[in-house]
Amino acid sequence: MAKLSPKQRSDFIEAVTRHGLAASDEWRQFNYSTSENIAEGGVDFIFAGPDDNAKPDDIFKRLRWGGQLIFFSPDAAEVEKTVSGYATREWVVETKMANTLGPPKFLWFGKTKIYYAIIRKVMIVPIGDFSERFTFHVELQRHPKYNNEYVVRKELPRIDVVEKRLATRHPDLTEADIRKRAKMFVGTIFPIFLTREAGIMRVLEKYLPEEYEGRVPKIVDLKQNEKGHVTQLYMTLLRNARPHGRNLTQFEFARQSCDLMRALHDEARVIHLDLRLDNFVVCEKGVGFIDFGSAVRVGEDLSKSELLMQMFEQVMTTSQIQKTLGKMSQSGRVTSRILRSGYRKVDKAVDLFFVALQMNKPLKNPDFANLIEYDKDSREAALIHKLTEKIFRPRDPDNPPFKTAKDICKGLQVIEGLLKNPGKPEGESGLLGD
Repeated sequence: MAKLSPKQRSDFIEAVTRHGLAASDEWRQFNYSTSENIAEGGVDFIFAGPDDNAKPDDIFKRLRWGGQLIFFSPDAAEVEKTVSGYATREWVVETKMANTLGPPKFLWFGKTKIYYAIIRKVMIVPIGDFSERFTFHVELQRHPKYNNEYVVRKELPRIDVVEKRLATRHPDLTEADIRKRAKMFVGTIFPIFLTREAGIMRVLEKYLPEEYEGRVPKIVDLKQNEKGHVTQLYMTLLRNARPHGRNLTQFEFARQSCDLMRALHDEARVIHLDLRLDNFVVCEKGVGFIDFGSAVRVGEDLSKSELLMQMFEQVMTTSQIQKTLGKMSQSGRVTSRILRSGYRKVDKAVDLFFVALQMNKPLKNPDFANLIEYDKDSREAALIHKLTEKIFRPRDPDNPPFKTAKDICKGLQVIEGLLKNPGKPEGESGLLGD
């Protein structure tokens, strides 16, 4: 069919939006994050017409988790054909076929009938792909116990998926070894980790102060096997969004991250242990943390279970956080006794190290590109970098001034004062002074 002019395309999108999206709370919350408003990076709504690339693989890369493709055309058969390409588990077709009236065809005579479909991305990793981050099967699903809204379903992976992953990562293993390991992971190790995650989330719900509600997931439902191990965990979705309708500054991101870490450590008595930037979210209530699968209680004695001890020793050996801490300690970029003591240990220092690292370059998580204002040449960035250097390489490594999350929060309070008073010399700022 003939290509749409820019004016026709704009009119089509306006008509479809008015008919299919305008009444939804989701559109009101995320309408700033569309393919029409944002040229690069992840978006929550992609509008695609007959002239656009609407291939599932390309749309998957551009669309945020939970986001929606709106495909429109004056040709119903074209919409049907497009929808058929999304008949896989990565997608849920919310509206298979709807229609509305668009602009007049010829001046004042008649109006164009527009057909459209709305399709939602419900998986993070495409079927058949592997990710360093996701061991479990994770996808979105509507749940009756949550007003039939979308929640996160995290469940044990299929054994054949684990076998393929092991074969890819360990090509030297025999088929028999792969089957044996896969059976152990799916039958024993993964159920223990998922059961522990549910337990940690109950602790957070009980002990994390009310002001942090909505910044860590909550349990909606769960399913257990005959041994009492959790096999499916349903959690609230913390979806990346502008907090209170605006972007965060880098300083706000740093302060909220450190304060949430402090609340975890001091109030809920929980250590996350896996605070990579992709386990951060910037959501409606502010910065949040997700994926508590490796978390522990402060003071928890893991040695009471030989299997549990072995599992966490493996995590502490292979995790990206531990590898980064080890490299930076060996190179001299981390000299603090407190942080170095966390290497290959189940310790609060692991969280301190990675949060201090993450607050310097928040846009390393591409999902934050349109949610956090970051200028590497700003005074804000320079002060946060200086704080991080003081945390990593204190003047007296054996007695560093930053030993806890609360200490880092105090350092950020100093930065807040300097940002509010640009003329104040940094040397008078106490914790940041030379």
